[in-house]
Amino acid sequence: MDAEVRPRVEDYHRDQKTGDRWKVIEVIEALKPKAREAGLWNLFMPPGGALQHVDESFPFEGEQLTNLEYALCAEEMGRIHWSSEVFNCSALTPATWKCCIVTARGIRRTSG
Repeated sequence: MDAEVRPRVEDYHRDQKTGDRWKVIEVIEALKPKAREAGLWNLFMPPGGALQHVDESFPFEGEQLTNLEYALCAEEMGRIHWSSEVFNCSALTPATWKCCIVTARGIRRTSG
């Protein structure tokens, strides 16, 4: 947060004020790969032992934090309203929803 997100707050506001109302914010998109590479992705996912893994082909990504550990991260992300999206922790985005469903239900991806 201190090294990458906070220094970009003004850039975020500048991006937000230009162009169409509904657009991809470049600052957020630039920070997502950095967060993922640092292992700060899907922080909301429960520890692996919390659920029985049904589909071993599903690549689990996340730090497997406890609720208490995640609460501290969520508190910090809440100080900059858009930062949770950087770490793929925004509420009910298609990516986080899919992770929750697949982890909880073990749904396999099928072709055809």
